[in-house]
Amino acid sequence: MAIALVGNRTNVNAAQAGSSTGSPSSAIAVGNLVVVRVGIRASQTVTVSDSKGNTWQSAVSTGRAQIFYSNITTSIGTTDTITVSLGATDYFAWAADEFSGISNAVVDGTPANNQTVTSTTPSSGNTTTTNAADLLIGCEENAGTYTQSSPGTSWTALAVNSV
Repeated sequence: MAIALVGNRTNVNAAQAGSSTGSPSSAIAVGNLVVVRVGIRASQTVTVSDSKGNTWQSAVSTGRAQIFYSNITTSIGTTDTITVSLGATDYFAWAADEFSGISNAVVDGTPANNQTVTSTTPSSGNTTTTNAADLLIGCEENAGTYTQSSPGTSWTALAVNSV
């Protein structure tokens, strides 16, 4: 089965808070992968959880742009919640995207460049994976210091939040 973006399920601009909760726009199916991208004004500890008790893993947990994922074992309905919690109150935003065609996802590579940049063309550098059919996710947090960049050719843009 080919990997497919099922859709954006939650898109939250949390303003200044210690945590933020959102409900999916439509039910998230068992067996699918949910990726949560978090942008924070200052680097700090972040955790993700949901009201159904799915296990959330960190893919990238340093810097102001962080990525988490869960292989969904218990369906998350539209009245259930996904929660992003910070170690301290700050301005942040987050989005959750659902993908099908991936079972038992693991992190196969990490970014070569996870740093603060002030450019409209940020780059993670090269990442080597072991599977030609890997799903690659990028995340940037610009703290309002420059114009949102666009993905390169052959990339699909996911929902954009503003911190």
